[in-house]
Amino acid sequence: MALDDTFSKSLLHFDGVNDAQTFTDESGKTWTAQSVNVKLKTATKQFGLSSCYFPGGAQTDYISTPDSADWAFGTGDYTIDFWMYTPQLTQAFFVYQGDAGSTYGLVATMFAINMGTDANKLRWYANYAASPILLVSTTSINNSVWYHIAAVRYGNVFSLYVNGTSEATATNAWTALDVGYPFCLGGRNNAGYYNGYIDEFRVKKGRAAWIGNFNVPTTPYGPTTKHGFVSYGNPGIC
Repeated sequence: MALDDTFSKSLLHFDGVNDAQTFTDESGKTWTAQSVNVKLKTATKQFGLSSCYFPGGAQTDYISTPDSADWAFGTGDYTIDFWMYTPQLTQAFFVYQGDAGSTYGLVATMFAINMGTDANKLRWYANYAASPILLVSTTSINNSVWYHIAAVRYGNVFSLYVNGTSEATATNAWTALDVGYPFCLGGRNNAGYYNGYIDEFRVKKGRAAWIGNFNVPTTPYGPTTKHGFVSYGNPGIC
């Protein structure tokens, strides 16, 4: 396959043979498993041949790709979306770009579940600095259910969508940090390890894929199945 458009800076279908550790990014970026336990699994997936399984048992149970100018969103629009499925909900950080320790001011974007008082809920930190931009889902994440998650910045409006429905918004003129750290999936590499699967992971820079409620994608992304943004007046799938 190929990227759906030039705005997409990462697109992982997570397709391959069972237990493989090759994670092909249609953008050409290299993603590396930090342990032998993170693998493609064919038994559980949303699309295609497989998804990526994160056992959540150790701080190295994640995959990462090096820092890139593609992650420096500045004040521009951007979108991060993916499918997630957990067989056993635990506290976890699972989409993460920032430092490896506790200097939270150096976090550009972070997703977490079941943290603090937000039991079973999804958190998106668009910024973790002195005044964090925090959005929390109203949907409770249940075990063994696939959810489509989308985090979108459009102008100064940040929106968190679960299964195509906007569940939290915030308005902020923040300039996204260029933190200079790898982008990680599955963990924060020193705490909160995700136990579950991720499928069809995509990052767009310079484009808000959706600016209102939408029908979730029913097929993998590609040049003929872009999903979203064909017209800002029609934010459904194209």
